[in-house]
Order: sequence, then structure tokens, then C-alpha cells
Amino acid sequence: MYGKVSEAGIDFKNEDKYLTMPQELQDKFKPLDYVPSCTRERNDEKCIIITHEMLDDLKKSRQARIEEAMEYMNQLETYNDVHILEAQKVRCDLLEKLFVDSQWSPGLIEALEARDSTVAGLMLNRSISSTRKKQDSKKK
Repeated sequence: MYGKVSEAGIDFKNEDKYLTMPQELQDKFKPLDYVPSCTRERNDEKCIIITHEMLDDLKKSRQARIEEAMEYMNQLETYNDVHILEAQKVRCDLLEKLFVDSQWSPGLIEALEARDSTVAGLMLNRSISSTRKKQDSKKK
């Protein structure tokens, strides 16, 4: 199936393809003898001929399907805007009114902000000192 190695060389059914193949690919060449049994010959009797009228009808029907799909998409978009997104906006408004931060006292809010800024400053100082240590160790 793949060819036989003999003293005269390699005997293939597709020897002309083998000889015109680049040298790097000749070792990897495997003829595909089964391909003709996987393909069909063209049969003009069974061919469908598409006329200009048929082509125009196909174009019109395709355009009609596209327009229907666009109309349906617009309907879905309108439904989404009116029902889904509007309900989400109402929920967000209700959640903002019920948000816990709005009930905290101003003193507590200031204390939490001061804590956050202190923690951020400490983290910044740690990262700066660690980079300095790394630079000092590289210099030594």
C-alpha cells in the first residue's frame, strides 16, 4: 500500500509525485490510495442548473428572511428595554435607598475612611522598603 523498498529504489504507484516532492517530505510520503473511492465523479445528468430567475428568487427570499430577523431582533430589543432593563433600574434604585452606607453616622464614615487610608499608606511603605532592600542587595 505504501510502496516497497527495493534495491532499485522505492516503487510507488504515484512515483511522479514522489520525485517532484521536496527532499524533506519524501520520508513522510504516504500515498492515499483510498481517496478515489471516497470521491464521486461529476454526473451532469444529476446537476441542478440555477437560472437567473431562480437566483433572483433566492436573493429575494434571503432578503425577506433577513428583514424578518431584523424586525424580530428589534422587537426583542424593545421588550428588553421596556421590561427587563426597566425592572433592573427599579431594583437598583430600591437597593440604593436601602444601602447600608446611607444609615451610617458621619463619624463612623470618617473613621472607616481614615482606617482605609492608613492601611493603604502602610502597604505603600512596606512595598517601598522591600524594593529598597532588593536594590541594596543588588548593589552589594
